[in-house]
Amino acid sequence: MPQSCLAEIVTLYNVADTPPATVNWRGQVVPLLDLDERGETRWRDVRAGTGLVAILLGVEGHGCPYFAVALRGQGLGLQQVPVQEMVDRPDEALPRSLGAFRWHNVTYQVPDLLALQDELVGRLAALAVDDGLSAGLGA
Repeated sequence: MPQSCLAEIVTLYNVADTPPATVNWRGQVVPLLDLDERGETRWRDVRAGTGLVAILLGVEGHGCPYFAVALRGQGLGLQQVPVQEMVDRPDEALPRSLGAFRWHNVTYQVPDLLALQDELVGRLAALAVDDGLSAGLGA
């Protein structure tokens, strides 16, 4: 995650096994995107009952000033990666990524944050339409 886009990493307490749809952060309701919707990698720390989310700065004019991404996996941490030690691996880039690189024999993805924000805003708009249809049908 580029540091210039990261507002804060937040620990949520007493959480369910899956991330919530939104988080309250500094007095704002922030929409949350879970990139592992099938739950292949654990989000909740069972022992502590916590989960981590990254609060990211949204791009102005793209639906939300901030958005959150659920952080999944073991041994999460922050690391300054020296550019001269990176090995560019564009052939290993996954969907939702702008590129990939290897460092210390691990492949890292460079997230396409604008695409992620647009995806999340699209999902929220679809939910709002569904809620409006349900309300109109008396559901």
